[in-house]
Amino acid sequence: MVNYNPIIVYIVNSRHYLFSLIIKFILFLMLLRVVVDPIFKVMMMCLAIPGKILEINDEKHSALVDFDGIKQDVIIALIQNPEVGKYVVIHAGYAIEQMNEEEALEAIDQWKEISEDQDIDLSDVI
Repeated sequence: MVNYNPIIVYIVNSRHYLFSLIIKFILFLMLLRVVVDPIFKVMMMCLAIPGKILEINDEKHSALVDFDGIKQDVIIALIQNPEVGKYVVIHAGYAIEQMNEEEALEAIDQWKEISEDQDIDLSDVI
């Protein structure tokens, strides 16, 4: 004989239909979280891509940044003393960190390898 939690049995068999539906929905969400969370922890990662500052627009606190041939405007308000020619790490349109040229070029090469292996167009990621 299987022992069930009497509270859950009461709720599932209850005549209080609306209350029962709410509890079932909560139990469903709890189950869903157990199943889905590990998947999203793998799939929902943030990308931070290095790029080289080409131009700085002080009025808008933005800069034109080159991502290996792809040029895009980004916000540089979070960076102290940004300079043309320096490499920055970009996440969600914001420069979040400066990095030295050697590390940036190595990261760009790794991005190229990943994009070639996975058949990804870098312009879709940036």
